[in-house]
Amino acid sequence: MRSLYRASLLLAISMLLLVGSASPVMAAQVESSDLVIITEGDVVTDDLYVAANRVLIRGKVEGDLVAVAGEDIRIEGEVTGSITVLAPEVVIEGAVGGAARVAAPTLTVTGSVGRDLVVLVGSVDLSTNAGVAGDIVMWAWNAGSRGRVGGDIEGTMRNLDLSGKVSGDVRVTVNDLSIGEMLEVDGDLTYRSGSEAESIERATVGGAVVKQSPMAPNIRIRALFLTARILAAIVLTAVALLVASAWPERTESALRLLSERPRRAIGYGLAIVASPLLIVAIAALVFALAPASAAIPLVAALIPVLFATLGILMAVGLVAGIPVLAWVGSKLRPRSTISGAVGLGALVVALLWAIPYVGWVVALVVVTAGIGSWVSAFRDLEPPQTV
Repeated sequence: MRSLYRASLLLAISMLLLVGSASPVMAAQVESSDLVIITEGDVVTDDLYVAANRVLIRGKVEGDLVAVAGEDIRIEGEVTGSITVLAPEVVIEGAVGGAARVAAPTLTVTGSVGRDLVVLVGSVDLSTNAGVAGDIVMWAWNAGSRGRVGGDIEGTMRNLDLSGKVSGDVRVTVNDLSIGEMLEVDGDLTYRSGSEAESIERATVGGAVVKQSPMAPNIRIRALFLTARILAAIVLTAVALLVASAWPERTESALRLLSERPRRAIGYGLAIVASPLLIVAIAALVFALAPASAAIPLVAALIPVLFATLGILMAVGLVAGIPVLAWVGSKLRPRSTISGAVGLGALVVALLWAIPYVGWVVALVVVTAGIGSWVSAFRDLEPPQTV
């Protein structure tokens, strides 16, 4: 059953991506404009495909609704079939006769859904007046369900506020589960979490209440990650030795500048490593301040820039840590050659990288200081000196 839900969600998203290329030869009504509104009293006697900035359904659609919107989609009237929608905000105040498949940062349901509700959202709120005749499958950050559910509730979310009536079972994976004053579950209440549910004693459960511990990573997955780290360490060490042997003067210059001016090197490195975060922050600021119709094209234009920056950083990361490796090796064995210092430093850093959690901090420091050292070396005009 779960695989069926996941497949239906993927199919829904695929359909949404294809809406823009839909043509009038389809057996449905197709609308595309800044605002598409079905006014109260109007009836669409077929499926409705919509691509617009805003979509407002106050009348009746006698069929399915497939819609993509730049700002919001509001269903205040009736859709007799199923809906498949994608928008920054989706509100269902009226009635949906079939299933509802929603991908949105925010979903609010105060009306009714005649079959299943499948959502991939940041925040979902089912009010006390909401009703879902079938199952609810949720992938959400914050979720609240206080209405009537005719089937099961299942899914994964960080926070879940649960109350109302559930005629089936509840099977969820959560970080925090909070039970409202009135929760009635006819079946079992099973939750997987690292903490106890808040106010679980308020729930009236017809079946069993079962708390399961979070699933530990599979031992094969752990072994795979360890193997990947070892292989990555070997490859990066080989690349570092190759670059240091082929380019000893510049490597020595970067090492010297890292030793003499570590703050400068780290400052350059932080500025470069943080550049993707700066692009994301600019995109978030644009999306927050500008209207959605203007923000979405601007944010879309920043996406290639972000991926290009990440690609450059990944490529540079292959050689970024060489000055730091040489610095570590030279501290342990001051009289070693530049290649020997790089090899010894690579061994030490590889051992530190294998330590859980600590390893990623070490990698971040090595890459940051290393990039800054290379930048300093290319900016410096003084002749390089040997170790």
